[in-house]
Amino acid sequence: TIKLFSETLGDTQTAKGQISAGSFNTWLVNGNVQSGDANVLGTNARVLVNAQHLESDGALSLQNLGTSNVLVKVQDNFAPNWTLTVFGDYSYLHEHLDDNNGLTPGQVMAFGKNFALQNTNPNLPTYQAYNYTTKATDIEYVRLQGRIADGLTIDNTGYSYAYWNHTFSPNSQTQTYAQALAGAAGGSGATASGDSGVTLANGTKLPNDLLAYDKQNAYRVWGDVL
Repeated sequence: TIKLFSETLGDTQTAKGQISAGSFNTWLVNGNVQSGDANVLGTNARVLVNAQHLESDGALSLQNLGTSNVLVKVQDNFAPNWTLTVFGDYSYLHEHLDDNNGLTPGQVMAFGKNFALQNTNPNLPTYQAYNYTTKATDIEYVRLQGRIADGLTIDNTGYSYAYWNHTFSPNSQTQTYAQALAGAAGGSGATASGDSGVTLANGTKLPNDLLAYDKQNAYRVWGDVL
């Protein structure tokens, strides 16, 4: 079990921000606001909102990414010795990523060690628009804590969390040195002229197509701990 603890809610209003920058045009911004004790419909409630965004061009060519996160937490002491907590967190990521096994020696010789993707030749599987991954995850819970009577308390948490992944990538991005210099696709069916092509099981030839896969996986979990 990995336990992650969210930020404690304080009794005073606070607001803070952060800006960070790094190599490869990497930057991050973060904002955090707490309401402190606030009278909401006659109850003592505290609210936290945290938002963050990150972008980076990456060390390898055109393997850039962007990711965002939003967290909201509300804690309400709605009656003596009773507390209701509502929590939600959502993260989203989109990146251009070579989902294969990295460069071939020929690509290193032709383009350098930092080569990954290109955006000049859509006939090649290394074309940036053909290589992307999108991921999202969220977690939510509602927690009720209270004292029913002397020596008898209740602590109940209902929760849900989810993960979603969509990856699109050509099956093979392998190229020999000669193919890299000629702007030719590698892999099955490639020729030195740059024609990649796909041949279907019935023998139909699609000379302008590339083999690729479209992968999606996702799940959602619900539960309750009493």
